[in-house]
Order: sequence, then C-alpha cells, then structure tokens
Amino acid sequence: MNKNDFLSKMKLKQRDADFLFASINNLYFKKQIPKKDGSVRQLFIPNKDLKAFQKSIIKFLEKQIKFPFYVQGGIKRRSIITNAKMHCNKNWVSTFDIKDFFPNVNLTKIDRAISNSFDFSSDLSNFIKRLVTFKNCIPQGAPSSPFFANLSCWRMDKRIQALCQKESLIYSRYFDDITISGDDNVVKIFNNNSIDKIVKSEGFKINSQKKKIYSNKTDQIVTGIIVNNGLKLENKLIEVIRKDILNGEYLDEKNKNKLKGKISFVKSVDKELGKKLECLLISKIKS
Repeated sequence: MNKNDFLSKMKLKQRDADFLFASINNLYFKKQIPKKDGSVRQLFIPNKDLKAFQKSIIKFLEKQIKFPFYVQGGIKRRSIITNAKMHCNKNWVSTFDIKDFFPNVNLTKIDRAISNSFDFSSDLSNFIKRLVTFKNCIPQGAPSSPFFANLSCWRMDKRIQALCQKESLIYSRYFDDITISGDDNVVKIFNNNSIDKIVKSEGFKINSQKKKIYSNKTDQIVTGIIVNNGLKLENKLIEVIRKDILNGEYLDEKNKNKLKGKISFVKSVDKELGKKLECLLISKIKS
C-alpha cells in the first residue's frame, strides 16, 4: 500500500496530511507530571489536529494486527487488572521494569516494526513514522504511542514468551512492566539474567533497581495489585484514598474527580471495599 491509497482509505485530505508532516515539530506541547519516586515524567501532548490524525492511523492499523494475550497494555479489554490475574496463586512471581521505555522506542525500532508487520511502500512508512514520533522516538502522551510501543516489542515479547513456555512459566508485559510467574524455574531465569539478556539484545535495558522476585510467603505485587490469593489491593493505597477523603481533597473539583477515579479502580478489584470508600466520600461531601 502506498501513501495515497492509505489516505484515501482513511478519507483524509492530502493537503491536511502534508501540513501535519511539514509542521510536526511545532505541534506538541510539553507537560510534566510527578512520579512516585520524586522524579518528573515528561509528556509531549499533540495538538487537536495531530491527535485526531494519530487516532485515525491507529484505528486503521489496529484492524490489521492482533496482539498476543501476553501483551496487556494499551489494548481494549486488557488492563493492569487482567494483567495481574494472569499471575494469581503462583509459587513465585518476578517483575522487571524496562528503563526509559518510551524514549527507547526510536525510529529504527519503529521502522523495523512497520516493515515486519505491514506491506507498506517506503513513502507510506516514512509518512507514518514522522507523524507518530517526536524527537526521534514515540512521545509519551500521544494516542499512537502505546500501539507502536507494543508493535516494536513484538520480537522481544515472542522470544521471552518462548523461553517462559519452555520453562512452563507465565509471561506478560504491561507497557514497561514485565511479569513472570510459576514454579521454581522463575528463580532460575531470574538469577541467570535470561530476561535481562533478551531485553538488552532488543535495544532496551532492564532497570536493575526495580527487579523483584516474590515467593508465595510474601505479598506478590503485580502492577500494584497483590496476587497471592486472587486480587487484593495494597493497604497503603487504601489508606491514602481514605486520608485524602478525610482531609477534604474532594473540595477541589479536580481532586474530587481524581478521588472518584481511584475509588472506581478500587471497586474494579474489590467491589465491597470500593463501595465503602464511595460511601465515605459521599457522606463527607454532604456534611
């Protein structure tokens, strides 16, 4: 498929596409949000027109690709909850964090991913690459970035899955969070750095400070959820929400919406606990 065919199928005007292509470096604004460790996450948000264009591209490409079950992030009907469920009631759980994940999904990785996944002409591949990248990588904050992150990890995921399948283990990846669970073979591949080596050979790097391994005698935490015996949320999260409610965080409309979002998440994991927090918030708002 060439660029003109692509634009025609998506019912996009050539003039609009050319404008975005030429102006791409001026169509993002930077936003910083604090991370749990005290550092700052850099987001680059596309403007309205570019965002709409990126969504159209992804809507078209998603129809051509079906990501395997072990890819859990950025896919409809998959979430941190479905990711955590894959690792419930296991003897061992190990977790890994890919360092600087989005910035390391660069033009080379995207070019390889597009070439391996689609029969596109070079002009179309270059066109798509330019419209979904910023400063030579996928920008965290663009609607197209999760798709291309997953696409760029296709070979890496397949290699790790093959290793885990051979060792009778469960593998999943939620964006930059890798989880492996099962029997004593989890300990073996954790200690021999098999995952680290595969990730490194694919142009990424494991954050050694965030590598963890849990036996079933301790809380096994997968994407923020305890998975030892079904799903359970950490007490510290519940206490933070309860504290925010009691401290009147709901008085600010923005904070109130954030609180409601957190409570909704709690309900999706523990319905009864979520209802209790919801009732507490409602009673404080009315008082």
